Amino acid sequence: MKAAPHETAERVEPVAAVARFLTGFAHRVKSPLTGVRGYGELMAREGDGDRRRYWGERLAGGLESLDRIVESARRYQLPRALERRHLCLATLAGEAWRLALQATPGAAAKNCRLALDLDPAAEALVDPFHFRNLLVNLLQNALDASPAGGIVRVDARAGELIGVSDAGPGLAGLDRERILTPFFTTRPDRAGLGLPVAAEIAAAHGLALDWQELRPTGLRARVLRGTGHRHQRSMP
Repeated sequence: MKAAPHETAERVEPVAAVARFLTGFAHRVKSPLTGVRGYGELMAREGDGDRRRYWGERLAGGLESLDRIVESARRYQLPRALERRHLCLATLAGEAWRLALQATPGAAAKNCRLALDLDPAAEALVDPFHFRNLLVNLLQNALDASPAGGIVRVDARAGELIGVSDAGPGLAGLDRERILTPFFTTRPDRAGLGLPVAAEIAAAHGLALDWQELRPTGLRARVLRGTGHRHQRSMP
């Protein structure tokens, strides 16, 4: 999470942040929505069966794109009640990685890779929808921070349920309280809700979020067992 010159750590403007989020969301929806409308009109006018199937496939693809965009916005949904199940952490992490790649602008061009180092037998009693959203938010943050061709590592260490590490610039002087402030962001294309929502989801599960700065560079987001809050720097 790198501080940017366009925004300081002293001021959060919720109205501007919400407007920024809605503008970005509308921009992402507009292109596939235009395509869906056009494909539907072409399919309706087409008499040839093969051509109708062709435009029908394009229409289905556009609808799938819209569904992915809506799903990406749902990662900000706060839990009201949890429906816990025993789920494989490695499977959840893999699903969250694919969703994070779809939800993170510029992720494809960066060509970052996932290093998944979790015991295939490791399970957790979690709500699949909300805990997956927690992981998507952490992975999106890691993708944002990672250099081109970087590796995002997901594993579990002592005291953790799961952890996400990147090779980005780290906290850059920001503290835990600041990055968990709703609507605070260092990027002009973000709403500043991902990490606060992730923290709420963790708390609802009886877990907590923490961060460790890595050497020589990077940041590790940790989902801790228990609700104690700790922040550490310079982890080897």
